[in-house]
Amino acid sequence: MATAILAPDAQSAKEFADCGAFVVLTPAVEPEVMAAIGTSAVARAGDLRAARQEAENLRGMLETRKVVERAKGVLMRRLGVSEDAAYRRMQKASQDENRKMREIAESILSAERLYGDGDQPLQPDA
Repeated sequence: MATAILAPDAQSAKEFADCGAFVVLTPAVEPEVMAAIGTSAVARAGDLRAARQEAENLRGMLETRKVVERAKGVLMRRLGVSEDAAYRRMQKASQDENRKMREIAESILSAERLYGDGDQPLQPDA
């Protein structure tokens, strides 16, 4: 969302633009001030777009990490291996199958849901 500020003169308009205002309106705007305001607005919009993209990337990375951590827990419990060994198994499967770690982790979690808690053999449907 843009911030609109009505500045009394060109100097004030430039100061507002330098402070991060997206849009500055003045009664009389000198061309160089308008250019500075436009440049500032474009830069701020680019910064905002980059920050949003970075936030989205970080959310994705966090979600991937959570899925991988849960899958490691499944392997540790099922196979009786250490955390490092579970991670290495997933990493090897990822490389061998040319799939992302998240895909491998999701497959492990899906299989865990299918096979149940592992304490009881699967019962055929009646």
